[in-house]
Amino acid sequence: MSRLFSYIKSIIAVVVFKIKWRKFNSHNFATAKSLFSKGRVKLGRFSYGPLEVFDYGEKNAGLEIGIFCSIAENVKFILGGNHFIDGLFSYSIGPMLINNEKSGYSKEK
Repeated sequence: MSRLFSYIKSIIAVVVFKIKWRKFNSHNFATAKSLFSKGRVKLGRFSYGPLEVFDYGEKNAGLEIGIFCSIAENVKFILGGNHFIDGLFSYSIGPMLINNEKSGYSKEK
């Protein structure tokens, strides 16, 4: 019963988010397919398509899409979660092996 309640709650959260997204983005025709922070995603006028955004919560991560842009089906945007490239390994040794929380970085704007 708890699983069913959680599932229904998540469906309601997505529906409410989609309604809020459309209200906030009346200048474009994009539709939200997943939950993400509205403040991190900006779309230009007349852009359209399904938005599937995965946000790892990195401080400076964001997505900006210009005007008159088309987003194809099955495109996934990933915010944050980049690999470190200035160390000995690019593999996420900390999070994967020793439970260190920070697994990547965000590129500064």
